Amino acid sequence: MKLTTRRPRRTALAAIAAVGLAALATGVGAGPASAAAVAGTLSATSGPSGGTNTLTMTTTAAKFFTGTLVSFQYKATATTACSAAYASAVAVSSTAGIVLATPKILSSTKIAITVPSTVALQGSATSANWLVCVYPGSNTTTSLLSASAAYSIAAKPTLAVSPISPASGPALGGGTVTVTGTNFITGLTAKIGSVALTGITVASGTTFTATVPPQAAGSAMSLSVTTTGGTATKAAAYTYTNGIIVTPNTTPTATAATDLDILGVGFSGLDFAGAVSGGSFKTDGTAPADAGAHVFIVQGDYDSTDNSSAKTLAEAGECVNVLVVSDTELICTLNTADKYNQSGDPAIADGVYTITVVNDGQVDAVTNNVDYSESIISSGSTFTVAPY
Repeated sequence: MKLTTRRPRRTALAAIAAVGLAALATGVGAGPASAAAVAGTLSATSGPSGGTNTLTMTTTAAKFFTGTLVSFQYKATATTACSAAYASAVAVSSTAGIVLATPKILSSTKIAITVPSTVALQGSATSANWLVCVYPGSNTTTSLLSASAAYSIAAKPTLAVSPISPASGPALGGGTVTVTGTNFITGLTAKIGSVALTGITVASGTTFTATVPPQAAGSAMSLSVTTTGGTATKAAAYTYTNGIIVTPNTTPTATAATDLDILGVGFSGLDFAGAVSGGSFKTDGTAPADAGAHVFIVQGDYDSTDNSSAKTLAEAGECVNVLVVSDTELICTLNTADKYNQSGDPAIADGVYTITVVNDGQVDAVTNNVDYSESIISSGSTFTVAPY
């Protein structure tokens, strides 16, 4: 009697152990074939034509196991779904294609995929929509879709030899430029140096227009254009000139006080009246040759070069009591009825002048100060004194 009662118990235990081992093996090696497909999340939803880049896909449910395969499927539209079951490779054409890849299984919820080189544009296309489809195996009947995600490709952009016109502009920005190259598509981004262009309008695959952002004056700045196909960069493509815009740009003869609003870039770093260094510089017109920053009114092109201990072309006067509103704006007061300069003349005569902002008012600062800067002559800096 005892023997007959033990055999069923041993048989039951063996069955339970077998089920447990099978369940464990299933958790490590393969997922349930009947589970519904889920949306995968790609590390990048776009890439270059011709592949070779690496993507990762993650899912919220366990979908990736030994034997998992990836299929890149092209069906001409972004809304077409992956094949319900695994499908064999199909040569890529202008209307369809299936390219197979074997992923690296990083976990049951994450894989890494190297995009095959045949995931590429066809004919004259500049972009195309693909699907990344994941299957548990290669059986065309039973290997049902596990996960999928949308992916697009584009041709890498190129830039012309002289890619941007005009190739220079004021540091204040705001001007419109035209960029020339190839493989430009809607949604592209572009930068001069490290600052993004705004208002980009793609006119065709070879040109787009954009608005130049404000940026500190500097030459030989790079231009870069980025699309889903990659990034093209041209060194030394654009120059920011140290230009300013002055408002108002005229005043009546012998006016005691005219407040000027000056727009530019980099004003917060200028040391007007020791505001930055704590020094004793003056912007009241009494010390136009000190080491501080100044706003001068000049008849011609200001030149601080030493000429018998005087400036070669000195200021005719100074816009005093400078107030820096922001890095791009300052306010000062111009007195054309009286002035202080090297000649000691009593007034600023009628004529056309240039408002010039310098970071050092000393004689020969252009030679002695390695960081010397001054605003350039431009239409925005022109100022007229005349009777009204």
